[in-house]
Amino acid sequence: GIFLEFEGIIEKTIDELLLEKNNSCFLIIDQVKDPQNLGQIIRTSECAGIDGLILPRHKSVHLTNVVLQVSQGAFIFANICIENNIVNTIKFLQSNGYWIIGIENSIESKNWYEMDYKGKIAIVIGSEGKGIRRLVKESCDFLATIPMKGKTNSLNVTAAISAILFERNRQISVK
Repeated sequence: GIFLEFEGIIEKTIDELLLEKNNSCFLIIDQVKDPQNLGQIIRTSECAGIDGLILPRHKSVHLTNVVLQVSQGAFIFANICIENNIVNTIKFLQSNGYWIIGIENSIESKNWYEMDYKGKIAIVIGSEGKGIRRLVKESCDFLATIPMKGKTNSLNVTAAISAILFERNRQISVK
C-alpha cells in the first residue's frame, strides 16, 4: 500500500484496516466528485462508526481543504484508504470474508432496509450523477436501493449514506 500525508493526515492501506471483529464495515466511494459531499460522507461515516473509507485514486475528489473543513474534524478519526483499482479492492475484501453491498437505483435491487448489514461488509455508493460504475456494480454480492416516492429520482449521496449507515447501526444494536 501507499502512504500519503496531507496536512498531518496519514492514509492507511486496506490490509492494515481489516478487522477480526463481528461487525466490521467499510464504505467504498465510487467517483464522488463534490468536495462538500466527501466532507459530509467522512463526518457521517465517523459518526456511524465505520471502520474505513475507501476512495479511488482517479476520477474522485480527495482530501482537500474544503473536504476537511466540511468534515468538521471527523477526518482526524477516519481511516481513509486511496486505492488504484476498486474492483481489485472489492475482490480482496471478498477474499477476506466481506460481503459487498452496492447502493444503486436499480430494478434488480432489494429495498435498502431488507438488507442484512451485520457481519463483515463493505457498502459501495456511487457518484452524484452516474451511480456505481458497471464493473464495480458487477463485483458487488448484493444491490440495494432506496425507492423514491417523489418526482426526484434519487437522494443526494450523503443522505443515502446516512440512511444506510444508521440502518446498519440499528441492525447491529438489536439483540
